[in-house]
Amino acid sequence: MKEFIYNLEELFVSDGLLETLSATNYYIGAYQRGYKWKSNAAHDQVPLFLTDVYEAFIDNQEEYYLQYITIKRNDECKDLLEVIDGQQRLTTISILFYCFEKAFGFYNITKDIVQYERYNNRRIFEEIILMDEENDEGNVILKKKQDIFYLYHAKKCILNFLELLDKVEAEAFYNYYRQKVKIIINLEDDTTAAEEIFSNLNDNKVELNNLYLIKGLLFTKSTRKDNDDDNFIHIQEKRNRIARNWDDMDNWLRSEQQNQLFFYNYKLVNSKEGFLGLNPLLNALKPIVKECNDERLDKINKFYDNLSIAKEQSDTYKLFNLYNEGLQNFEEANIQLDKIYLTSKRLRNWFKNNELYNLLGFFTCTGGNIDNILSLGVSDLKEKLYQHLYNQLFIKNKKIQDLVYNVPKDKSKLDKIFLALNVFPLVKIKDSKGFDIHVIDWSNRFDFHTYRNNKWSIEHIYPQNPDATEEDVSKYKEWFIEKSSDLPELNQKIKHNILLTDEEIKTIVSHDVSEHQLGNLALLEGGNNSTLKNYIFPKKRELLLGLMSMGSFVPTHTVNAVAKLLHNLSDERLTFSKNLTFWEKEDIEANAIWIKNTYNALIEFVNENR
Repeated sequence: MKEFIYNLEELFVSDGLLETLSATNYYIGAYQRGYKWKSNAAHDQVPLFLTDVYEAFIDNQEEYYLQYITIKRNDECKDLLEVIDGQQRLTTISILFYCFEKAFGFYNITKDIVQYERYNNRRIFEEIILMDEENDEGNVILKKKQDIFYLYHAKKCILNFLELLDKVEAEAFYNYYRQKVKIIINLEDDTTAAEEIFSNLNDNKVELNNLYLIKGLLFTKSTRKDNDDDNFIHIQEKRNRIARNWDDMDNWLRSEQQNQLFFYNYKLVNSKEGFLGLNPLLNALKPIVKECNDERLDKINKFYDNLSIAKEQSDTYKLFNLYNEGLQNFEEANIQLDKIYLTSKRLRNWFKNNELYNLLGFFTCTGGNIDNILSLGVSDLKEKLYQHLYNQLFIKNKKIQDLVYNVPKDKSKLDKIFLALNVFPLVKIKDSKGFDIHVIDWSNRFDFHTYRNNKWSIEHIYPQNPDATEEDVSKYKEWFIEKSSDLPELNQKIKHNILLTDEEIKTIVSHDVSEHQLGNLALLEGGNNSTLKNYIFPKKRELLLGLMSMGSFVPTHTVNAVAKLLHNLSDERLTFSKNLTFWEKEDIEANAIWIKNTYNALIEFVNENR
């Protein structure tokens, strides 16, 4: 495949591309899709084709490049150049020059140059120019033929724009399109069938979204300085360098673990496109659109006002619109690219640092807004993150043991505290004077991704009225025998394998202590809460330890509590009941002491470091 660069005049008139390749016309085969470019909203393809080039025109840009067009000689008729890719663009260019001819009488360089097999080589553009939707016949055709409908509305859109120009400006704009707007032509060899090339090209088509549009916008504006004489090859080299950096940034942020650490619950302008890749970072760094008083752009705003869908109503590409309106020139585009690159690099460095990783994960999990810290240096960042951690831990006018699980405000605070106790484990070390102090052990990285996705939250270790079945009675028979020791009749039934009623099982497993006590709480997985949270203790303990043995994520405090392996930070020994399958008042008290002492030591450490 060979590449050539032509302006539009050279693409259509004599001694241009057609003459060079000994051809007379461009040919669009029946296998090609019908015309589908939209014309209703400000950032539909046809309005963008007009306004982007118009902005380049009023800014006196030396060149404006459209996307590639791929062609080859037609297999049966060698004087036809078959358009394999880019027919929508070529069709729009043709409509434009037919409209210039109709509105101002300018010479139509595209007249009778593009032929369509689907229209039996009719003069389709003349038909579109003459067509009137108010006419009954035209109205019927527009309703029946989708591609004619789009062609007709493209014509209307272009004529509406041209009506805003006086003849002098229109002629200058017309000449700009002819001489300054350029297309890169890919010429395929003659040995491959056109349908095969078309299939290969379109198999790899990427659906346009905000990410790809912004990428294209930044590549274009950051590599083309106004009145710069850079040649195309140099420009492509610049774009290739930018592309490598861009893809590297995008690939790194495509990891959910990395992306969610920074952008969990972040409000996206284009929420339908999701969080993966650069999308959330582009949202966070979106330009602030300034009020523009440039009178030259009044025509564009008037044009937008006349579209059938107002600019404000068309929000599919809202993020792209913000970039497009906020980056007006080469300098602003380069500043924005640097900002994206440097911020991405900063996020990587933060992610590698265990202390920052855990602080950031806690920050975004507990309502912190990444917008407030994205531009900070490490020192300021730590200060901000420690202050946030302290604010989430601090309890006004209460002690931790005074918080009540079934009071929503208290439960929200407990959720954050229990998360902190698991994210920031404390260890005892000697300070420079030989005194014992407690510090956070930064050797571990908490699994925020699993914590969020599986909706871990505080629940009861032993519920007041747990669910149990006859299968549980059979599997945990010894536990039921011991549990029913003060219920002789039921105890005997269990020993002799006599079936119990649901009410009898419920009588045995009911707990005689308040389930909402601090010491009866731990983080449990939300995905399993419908079952786990109401299981009897031996079953819940077995499941949690089983998850742990399989390498699944279980918070450290949860495991150590149900395994009765908690160690007090002070010299005071925690006393658990000896039977590992029971969760008694003694265990609840021991867990409560651990939570209270660890919480107090953690908030003291955080307060000293904020």
